[in-house]
Amino acid sequence: LAQARSAHGGVAVGLHACFMADVALQSVAEQVKEAWKRERGSEHELVSFGTIHCLLRKLNLGLSDDEIQSLFSHADATRSGVVTFSGFIDFVFGACTEKDFRGQRMSEPEFVIDVEQNEEDGQDNAGIAKVTSAPASAAEAEAGAAKEDLFIGLFEAPPGGCHIERVEERAITLKQLMMLQRHLYSRAQQSAWIDRGGQALEVESINLYHVTDLVIKPSTEARRCSFVELVAEASQPSEWFVSHWWGEPVVLFIRCLLQHSKDRECPRDAGYWVCAYANNQWDLSKDIGEGPESSSFRKAMRLARGTVSLLDADAVVYTRIWCIYEVFISVGGASDQRPDYLFDIYTTSSVGARHGDIEDGGESPSLAGGGTCGITDGYIPADDHSRKGSARCKRHRELGFPFALVQQALSIKVQDAIASQEHDKNCILNAIIGCPQVDERPPKDHPRYDHLNSVLHGRFAAASWTRAAEMLEANEGLEQHAAALLTSGLSKLTLHFGGSCLENLKDPAVILLGQSLPVTLNSLFLGFQGCKHVTSNAMLFITSRLKDLKSLMHLELRFSCTCDDVSLASVAQGIAAAPAVEALDLLMEQCNTASNDAVVAFAETLGQMPKLSRLTLTIGGAKLSNADQSAVLDSVKGLDGKVSIGKWSVRVAAGAATKA
Repeated sequence: LAQARSAHGGVAVGLHACFMADVALQSVAEQVKEAWKRERGSEHELVSFGTIHCLLRKLNLGLSDDEIQSLFSHADATRSGVVTFSGFIDFVFGACTEKDFRGQRMSEPEFVIDVEQNEEDGQDNAGIAKVTSAPASAAEAEAGAAKEDLFIGLFEAPPGGCHIERVEERAITLKQLMMLQRHLYSRAQQSAWIDRGGQALEVESINLYHVTDLVIKPSTEARRCSFVELVAEASQPSEWFVSHWWGEPVVLFIRCLLQHSKDRECPRDAGYWVCAYANNQWDLSKDIGEGPESSSFRKAMRLARGTVSLLDADAVVYTRIWCIYEVFISVGGASDQRPDYLFDIYTTSSVGARHGDIEDGGESPSLAGGGTCGITDGYIPADDHSRKGSARCKRHRELGFPFALVQQALSIKVQDAIASQEHDKNCILNAIIGCPQVDERPPKDHPRYDHLNSVLHGRFAAASWTRAAEMLEANEGLEQHAAALLTSGLSKLTLHFGGSCLENLKDPAVILLGQSLPVTLNSLFLGFQGCKHVTSNAMLFITSRLKDLKSLMHLELRFSCTCDDVSLASVAQGIAAAPAVEALDLLMEQCNTASNDAVVAFAETLGQMPKLSRLTLTIGGAKLSNADQSAVLDSVKGLDGKVSIGKWSVRVAAGAATKA
């Protein structure tokens, strides 16, 4: 080793030259490979720097960490971050020729991974890796070429890049994210990248703080541009804005977006706007701007179809002030926000694949095995295509969302969110309360904080109500969900009660739900079909609340409870009192004890609703005479839809009726 260091200018070249001169060492190389093969099964196993480092330190060769790093870097001729074990041993012991060895590029700068305290977003981020270049031993041009080779895996074709002036058009595609992920696996898995504790930084734990320091900034240093400008060929407009916490593992981040893209049936080149990749990390002040309204975030949201909020395992995302601002805009906090703007929430666990489909009567899906699940704003295409019904499909799909995360999200307060800069928090909270003096210290409490809290809590309460009804007792655990739903300001609510609710759901929980319906609803689906212990008392309470829903235009109700004449009349009056209903889909399975006169009167009451234009009516158990059937048809002759009473079924279309 001393000879190598002094005579050959470095341990990598020195060891190679020394071993080339000693043919006896070739037998040692073979013995080492055989021992490895017996222990690990194959001498051709791909190994990373971490494995090689542990091996050479155990052999007590007196090599420093820098010398081991140098040795590995030169053996890794493809710059992939891994080598075969036999190839590494052949290199070290001189089995490759001198010509082969000297043909390798020897001037690659060594990346030294230091760890420092990063206080971005107001937290100490243990394990944040920072890359610095060690002094290059060759000319800068040659070192630059080596660095370009280092990041070649980020590109599908030879790197070209482009300039994208508008920051909101620097969204990243899933294909580009997958290239980034492959790059991380090739370079970092069990490699020289280490965390604060000195342990190898596994790919599954690499977050966006790491990626910024390890990939984004080194790869864009020469051009001083955003990462998207490095990998894109032209503008990539924001189709979906991604709200997330930088501390979430990147592989989970990508997994969520892959599932979201599949659920929403996005085109392959759909752009997801992610701040770290879109903003120029070398000139952040230019892209972020002077305040929230002029920021790159706001510009991207104006252009996007909706927001995908990625919820990490500890719900840290909703304790970050910028993420709170993104929620505020997404749920209609800005006067210029489009009413059709979507707000989806996705999460995933750290291992395994996403959950599969659920069979009827089966257990709800779990993320314990690594599944990905989203709470979507309304239906997705797969819901609409389902033969089981859109609401039922949506319920099954969203049951996989971790209930513990929902419970945690219900207690979040936007005014308690933190920021790395006090100025940012002041600006954002003032924007939320509508104060034009953005630099002033905002109040600790404000009605608009409460409103935003309610809207956010309500999203989770609505998505998890059926799950909560299965797990919690009415008037105890459900009260928190009820309070969140009542003040949520939701315009759409879809609740399909199945699974264990078929046996366990009872009137108190349904009545509590009725009390909690937000008056802002314009679309409501409640499905109690098959729930054995939901009686007509709960049904009547639900329909009695409809008169308060002044904006309700689309209503779908499904009941299996027994209905007599009095119940039918009360239900009809309750529904007819909803002044704005335009489309009604009503299923009442058990009307065996109701008279034909009551059924006809029921249809007449619905037919007189002033704004109703579409009706799907299903009443089970009744047997109408021909005269009663004609009376029902006369009552609904101005509507489109379908009427099924007992075994009699007809389609109606503006007065015409055909047998269904």
